[in-house]
Amino acid sequence: LYDGNAEHNNRSALKYITYMHIGFVCIMVGLLGIADRYQIDTFSNLLTLPNDGKSIFWLLLVCVGFGIKAGIVPFHAWLPDTYQNT
Repeated sequence: LYDGNAEHNNRSALKYITYMHIGFVCIMVGLLGIADRYQIDTFSNLLTLPNDGKSIFWLLLVCVGFGIKAGIVPFHAWLPDTYQNT
C-alpha cells in the first residue's frame, strides 16, 4: 500500500493501519475486560457470562473490533480505498 510518490496511496495506507489498530485495541480491551472482571480464561467459558450490562458491553466491544477488522458495515470505511490501491 505504501508508495512514496502517490499521496492517495499513502492516505489509504494510513487509514488501513489506523483502522486495524483500532480494531485490535477494541478486541484486546474487550477480552481483557472480560478476563479481569469475570475471571474467564478460555473461550468455552464465555458461555457462562452473566447477562448483565457490563458483560454485554465487553462482548459488544469485541464484536466491534472484529467488525472493524473484517470490514463489516458500518465499520468498512477503510475497505474501498485499500482494495482500490492494492
